[in-house]
Amino acid sequence: NLRQKFKSLSQRGLALLNRLLAYHPEKRISAQDALEHAYFAEHPLAKDPSMMPTFPEIHGQSLRAKKHPLPSEEVSSSAAPPAKKKATGPNPLGSKRPAVP
Repeated sequence: NLRQKFKSLSQRGLALLNRLLAYHPEKRISAQDALEHAYFAEHPLAKDPSMMPTFPEIHGQSLRAKKHPLPSEEVSSSAAPPAKKKATGPNPLGSKRPAVP
């Protein structure tokens, strides 16, 4: 039961959450309708994003970037990728095209 899990959530918040988690797609609320839901007009109103706290950077890199680097940042420039071996022999799938490593 969502009411037991989210005890401090208002009735409007609970109604929105129920509609967001609806299993049947036709009964699920759309993203646009969710953004316009009455829950977001309740007091206290949400803060302006400029009022939200920020997190310090470490050596020019944010904490999030350090813990979860982008795929392009994961490859180290000092370590070369291992060389790929060319496949030889028949294609294991049985087609006439050459095997691709």
